[in-house]
Amino acid sequence: MTPDDIPIPCEERPLRDPAAPDNAASLVHKALGKAGHGYHAQLDWILGAVAQARFHVARAGTELDAGTPVAAAEMVRRIGVDLDELLAGFGVSADDPAGREWTAETRAAADVRGFQVRDDLPPPRVAYTECPAIYRKERLLAETAVSIGGSRRR
Repeated sequence: MTPDDIPIPCEERPLRDPAAPDNAASLVHKALGKAGHGYHAQLDWILGAVAQARFHVARAGTELDAGTPVAAAEMVRRIGVDLDELLAGFGVSADDPAGREWTAETRAAADVRGFQVRDDLPPPRVAYTECPAIYRKERLLAETAVSIGGSRRR
């Protein structure tokens, strides 16, 4: 049996809702709005935190240009605290494996970008983290990008 064996009459095909907006973004926004008012509060909270971070990044740049690195460092620290609170509210965490032993568990969430020969590290260890692994609760959202380091192979 094939789909052609069961013809669907034209009048049974679903029709576009004539009251629906013309663009897809409006449809998505409307559907998300129906999901509950909590969506809007969360979105406002996220956008507010990102806007605050953007403000402080710009101000830190101005402070660096003015030759006041202590003030810039304080602003960057504040951005980190604000973003940590925002992410924690959604169960998001970052895992930096730098210095840890290179194991199968580490390998499962990693994109290896290189290998460094370093005699001060017993083989193999994560020598450098370019990007940490990002988790939401226990689910991996983004792999870590690392360089592995160890002594020369013999």
